[in-house]
This record gives sequence, structure tokens and C-alpha cells, in this order.
Amino acid sequence: MAFHVVGGGLAGLSASVALACAPGTREIVLHEAAPRAGGRCRSWHDAGLGVEIDNGTHAVLGANDAALAYLARIGASGRVAWLDAGIDFLDLRDGACWRIDGPVDLLRLWRRGGSAATAEIALLARLLAPRRDAAVPAGLADATGLGRLAWDPLVRSIMNAAPGQAAAAPFAAALRRVLRGGRAGMRVGIARRSLAHCLVDPALDLLARRGASLRFGARLRSVGISGGVARALRFDDAEVELAAGDQALLALPPWELARCAPGLAPDCATSPIVNLHAVLDDGADDARDIAFRGLVGGRVEWVLRRGRVASATTSAASDIAGLPRDELRALLWPEVARALDLPAGAKPLRWRAVVERRATPLQDASFEARRPGIATAAGNLLLAGDWVVPGLPCTIEAAIASGVRAGEEALRRSGKARE
Repeated sequence: MAFHVVGGGLAGLSASVALACAPGTREIVLHEAAPRAGGRCRSWHDAGLGVEIDNGTHAVLGANDAALAYLARIGASGRVAWLDAGIDFLDLRDGACWRIDGPVDLLRLWRRGGSAATAEIALLARLLAPRRDAAVPAGLADATGLGRLAWDPLVRSIMNAAPGQAAAAPFAAALRRVLRGGRAGMRVGIARRSLAHCLVDPALDLLARRGASLRFGARLRSVGISGGVARALRFDDAEVELAAGDQALLALPPWELARCAPGLAPDCATSPIVNLHAVLDDGADDARDIAFRGLVGGRVEWVLRRGRVASATTSAASDIAGLPRDELRALLWPEVARALDLPAGAKPLRWRAVVERRATPLQDASFEARRPGIATAAGNLLLAGDWVVPGLPCTIEAAIASGVRAGEEALRRSGKARE
């Protein structure tokens, strides 16, 4: 009995790890189209910059139970740097600075915003308990002080969509989870060296030690389904026949799944993220020197600095994703420089703009209603991915949680098949 996991992003890795760590022995094969694992959470050595970079400034929170359990399982908990002093924010409009370390700091920020308590409470109630099919209220930046300083930036960062468009239910679920966790739930963790070093490489090492087969450069072309059962996985380089009792887990983004298995994924628009990476000329070369700052009132939302490398992220970036790279640098670099308190006129030694055109599905209310869950009509075929399970934003946490759930369900089904 074999388990075939297609897709080496975090959903596929977490599914494979769940299978590998379960009691007993089993054949596990992980198929990945790219030459490296990681999917939309990946790292690489950039020849032009001369350093390793991530595709974005991904972070984990103390409230991300699935991500923390995955890190512990692959032995990588120590590869996360926790910002225990909280996150510093800068308002680019007036230069104001503040720090958020827990829910109490939001009260202080509310006072700074200058809104009436009744307006703040009413808006927070709408965010925490929305209608199921609603969008996050439009105009958060103009609604209240916290709307401008906290809720609007958070919606864009978490949902990769703007207020008025982003689905309200998954944002509310994420917000409730974080606030319920208090100060511990709001802790922010950053990969000490890179996303690959923290989230990907330890998982691949564990799978190799447990005897799993890793197939890179294996692009799924189609899935043969008949009689309510998946019969074959057809790759560009091979066809894998599925024997009785075999389980297949497709951990692919919806646009890739729609290509090779029509009908299993909903048609969906996508939303881009723009990242600017820069090598700084200030002599600091210790990657353990990590700084993370949130920005309000501009285009950049987060700036991460590891030693001499700074990375900035702009979510929901459809209006700038098509700009020439030089224009992106001219637009975003001044905000990065302010976030890092660099001298006036400072320029990076080297830089690169990376546009993730399909960073996530466009997470509006119609997409939320069409998320399929992990089960399919084929009894031996399951889905995983940040987009699959309703109720959470398309994030690292959702990807890992879906992968674990799919892996556990595959084990349950394989046990029933033996009976």
C-alpha cells in the first residue's frame, strides 16, 4: 500500500511528514514539479544579489497551532526567531511610531487614533462576527483610528485582498484566534536564516530518514479516475498506477489542479504580492541580527532585515505588479529606507523586485463559498493546500493544517481498506 503526495509545498510536506511519523511503516512518494520543494513558501540563492532570499516575508504567530506542531515534529522549532519585544510600527504619513506586544497595546493605539469608543467597538464587532457571505467592510482606513492603523493593514496582509473585497469569515476566524491567544498568540516568529532552512529542509531530511521517496521535476499531467476511484497519476516522465488500497493526495494550488484534474478545483482569480529585496551597504553581515517592522500609510506593509539583507512586502498589489522593476524600486525603496532608519539618500548595493503574480487565490466571499474541503468523489483521492479548507485565510497555517488533515484521513482510509 502506497501513499502518493503530489506537490512539495508546505501542504504536501506536512501531509508527507504526518504519514511518515505515524506508527507503522508504509511507502510514501512525494512528487514535486519544481527542482526544489517549498512551493509558494520557498528560498533560493540569488546570483544577482549574491545571497539567499525568500519569496516573501512570511511569518508564524504564536496562535498558529498547526505550524508550531509541524516545526516541532520536523525538529525545527529552534530555527524560528521570536520577536518577544513585540513589533515596531511606523506611520509613514506623520512619522509616528508604536509597538504592539499584545491586545492591551491595541487599546493604546485606539486612543492615539482619536476615535470614539463606541465607533471602535462597533467596528471590531463587525470584524469578529460577520455574516457568513460578507466581505470585510470597505473603507476601514477611514472608519476609525484602529481601522486606519491596524485593521486595514491586517486585512491586506492576512487576506492578500483589500477591505470591501476580502471575505470576512476567514479574516474573522484568524482575528479571533490571535486575540484569544493574548500576548502569546500575538508573538511573531521569523525564520532565522530562510524559509527553506526553517520549514522545508528539515522536513525533507525527516522524510529521507524515514525512507520516503522524493521525486523532483515530476509534473503531474492528469489523473485517471473511473468507477469512483483514482486509477493512475500521469506525470510528464512516468505513469503511476494506483493499486487497491493506495492513496493519492493532491497538494497543488487551484490553478495547477484545474489544469491536470478538471472539476476538482474551482475557477478562481488570483492576487499578487510584490517583494523588494536589497543588499545593504552598512557593514552588518550577521544574519542573526533580525529586525521586523510594520509600515502604515504607504505601499510597503512589512520590512524584514536579516543582517545586510532587507526584504519588503506589499500585499494585494494588483495595481503595481505590472510596473517595470525599476519603477517598483523607485516606489518602494524610500519606504524601506525609512523603515530601517537609513540616512537620507541611502541606496542599496544590489536589489531585486520579485512579483508573485499568483501568490494566493483572490480570497473574496465567492471563493470562500467554493472551497472544496479535503475529500473528493474518488474514494482514494484527497486534496490539500492553503486554499482547500474553508474558514482560514490562505496562509502557512492553513497549508500545514490542511496537509496534516489530509494525511490523517489517508491513514484512516488505508486502515479501512485493510479491513
